[in-house]
Amino acid sequence: MSMHALLLLAMLVLANASAQAIEPAWHDFDVGVSDELDFGSERVALLLRATVNRRNCHVQLDTGASMSILWHSQRPAGAPPRPVRVTLRVGDVEREIEADAANLGPLQGQACAGVLATVGNAFFDHGTLTVDLGGDRFAFAAGSNLGKDPAAQPMRYLRSGTEGGHPLVDVVLDNGLRGQMLLDTGAARFGLAALNATQWEALSGGLPLKVNDRVRAFNATNAKDVESSACYEAVVAGHMTVAGKNLRQALVSYCQVRKFQLSEPLIGVLGLRPLAGRCVVIDYVGQRWLLSD
Repeated sequence: MSMHALLLLAMLVLANASAQAIEPAWHDFDVGVSDELDFGSERVALLLRATVNRRNCHVQLDTGASMSILWHSQRPAGAPPRPVRVTLRVGDVEREIEADAANLGPLQGQACAGVLATVGNAFFDHGTLTVDLGGDRFAFAAGSNLGKDPAAQPMRYLRSGTEGGHPLVDVVLDNGLRGQMLLDTGAARFGLAALNATQWEALSGGLPLKVNDRVRAFNATNAKDVESSACYEAVVAGHMTVAGKNLRQALVSYCQVRKFQLSEPLIGVLGLRPLAGRCVVIDYVGQRWLLSD
């Protein structure tokens, strides 16, 4: 073998070893399950295993939230601030974060009581986040991973305020409605969610916002709202095209929560129910995403 061939072979081996070395590691996550809605046991939250100052905790993954972190325990009104700095590690991402001592109330001994916080897009938007909904695991790699993947689809990462943003993806319904939806892992039990009554009418095919033989009502809460919100939900026949795949539309919901509005027009929110069992890859840097079996 010539010297040139040996050198080429060595370069190929080195390149392959480097590619394997940077392959992101998988981390298991847990699933929050609830039967409080009287619809049977449902997956309602993706709970990532994390450490805060090396103590084991859970944080909820919510790509509907722009910020890095939303602490679930807040300082009581009128109480003096007690600033602290903590080291938060989620999978392979570690950050020094400012907090208040009241935020760390759930820390007890070497573990947390309950879910400590919600982590949003800003925590991961320096790279590519992969969420395997079939295997209940996630991975992260710095930088753009989908730039050369021909199966990846465009995604608008809409920056908002001083931190983070929102992933917006294209959705086409078989009734002709098309537009951008917010890709929201915080809506783990939801299919398509309307942000207002007009969107409900469009997504549901004109169903009324009242209980009947097709529409059911329930109350729901999330980490940002103390009081529950009145919600309506209907099973709707039809399909939709998402990330180049034809998926069942199935469930449409609307919760009368406080107003949420972005500078870009939306036709609703895309939750995780239609994506169940698939792998979701969000490339924040390259503004692309991938939905694979």
